[in-house]
Amino acid sequence: MRDINTERIGVYATALLITKELDWIFREQPIVDVGIDALIEQKLNGEPTGKFISAQIKTGKGNFHDSKNSLTLYVTKIHYNYWLNSNLPVIIIAHLPETDKTTWEIANEETFKKTPTQWKILIPKSKNLNENSIDELNKIISGNKQTDFELQVQNGELSQSEIDQIVEDAGLFSECIKSLNTISDLISKLGEETKNQRIKIDKFVDQGLSEFDKRVKKSVKVYSESMNSITYKLNAEIEEFAYYFAKVFSAQEKVSIIVYHIEQDYATLQDLLDSLINLKPNMRESIESMKFLRNSVSGLPKNNAHLKKARLKFLEVSNQIIKEFKLAKNINNSFIETLNEKLG
Repeated sequence: MRDINTERIGVYATALLITKELDWIFREQPIVDVGIDALIEQKLNGEPTGKFISAQIKTGKGNFHDSKNSLTLYVTKIHYNYWLNSNLPVIIIAHLPETDKTTWEIANEETFKKTPTQWKILIPKSKNLNENSIDELNKIISGNKQTDFELQVQNGELSQSEIDQIVEDAGLFSECIKSLNTISDLISKLGEETKNQRIKIDKFVDQGLSEFDKRVKKSVKVYSESMNSITYKLNAEIEEFAYYFAKVFSAQEKVSIIVYHIEQDYATLQDLLDSLINLKPNMRESIESMKFLRNSVSGLPKNNAHLKKARLKFLEVSNQIIKEFKLAKNINNSFIETLNEKLG
């Protein structure tokens, strides 16, 4: 469960450092759950420049793997894809109330490292957020082409090819549904195999066969190999889902701005809202199905080496899929609220 009070401590501490130590501008962004907690606006010679850095703020050692020289933060595939495709640079800020230390790192392709099921980033303990960070933050901003998309739209600065690309990306919504359906089919397949394996195990027990019997060992090995194969496919498919979901969500945000500010096209906004609402039961069903299968697999015997290894790998992947789906559901729900506000 999220500790809201602890999270607020990190936000307040970061806001104080940004405004007092850096003399920059801190704007909290508690809008949509894409892991962006604040926008930090650069100031040069005491004047705002209109250039920003996005910040994800994590508070407390519980969010990190703590080592001697760094704090490791594990992030979802959706966050990874969304941040790397953002029009603003993203930094990760770690605040530790235990020591009152605040450190940070830029989130990009160089600092992210892939793990078997997600991504991680190492935040150096020596990289304190203070006035000494200004030079590096200035370099990050100067090396990043920033665009205020809403301002571009209002000023008519978007080309038709840019609009076409955004619309094309938003149309990749069907790829998200395709991935969801593929994952659902894989869950059903493994669920049926798990059910059949439990029946076989019960029969073996009734026949007085031990785990060392050749028939038992062969049955468990075949099932374990199938579980490994499906786990591999599930892990690959959640990669696809996360990539397309982040891309589609970013594009749909832009589409809503275009049709709202340029065309005042409420019908298109309503269509977009309806498509997001229709996704809700799919997301809910996928989460519940994955939970049910995870619980079923976790109750299998743990003394067979083949099954033990396959079981642990599946549980690792299934937990990550549930995490990705929950995040996607929260983002979807937040965007639905935003569109409802625009539609009045």
